[in-house]
Amino acid sequence: MKKSKQVIIGGLFAFLIAFLMPFSLAFGVVNSYWDDMPLRLAPGESKTVFLGLQNMLGGEAMTLKAEITDDGGGIATLVDTNLDYLVPLGDEIGVPIRIEVPEDAKRGVTHMITTSFTQISTGGGGMVHLTGGIVSRFPVEIVGERDSELYVQPEPKEGIPGFWFILIAITVTLIVFTLARRRKH
Repeated sequence: MKKSKQVIIGGLFAFLIAFLMPFSLAFGVVNSYWDDMPLRLAPGESKTVFLGLQNMLGGEAMTLKAEITDDGGGIATLVDTNLDYLVPLGDEIGVPIRIEVPEDAKRGVTHMITTSFTQISTGGGGMVHLTGGIVSRFPVEIVGERDSELYVQPEPKEGIPGFWFILIAITVTLIVFTLARRRKH
């Protein structure tokens, strides 16, 4: 009798999980930056980064509304004018965020950029219902120019490469040696 109760309870539990799975949130946000890997920019620099909205489960496309809820001191803005993003089932779309570091920004300061995405569901009778949400956060570290993600190593100065310089020096030495030897004879 005890074993049959366990089977019944286990079966009900499995049914409950299977029944509630479609109601779980079926979207996520992909981000290239996180606490251990911040976006590193120098004062006066700017960059557009993309957050990826994914719709991997569920049975239909969903619309997500984007909002920057903490812009880390005014350095982040959403680029698009329409902040409602339709994400097809099984697809990913990019949400551009512009990061602009002021010229007078202090080095060594880290700003946290927080963006929230709220799922919008259309209900019957033309009503709109908010159904779920997710938050994405990433740090922007203010660094010196050489430590910036945008730093480009200067090109080496043009001149005679080392190999050719040595070859020319050896040739000139041989010519001088040969001419000096001919004059002795």
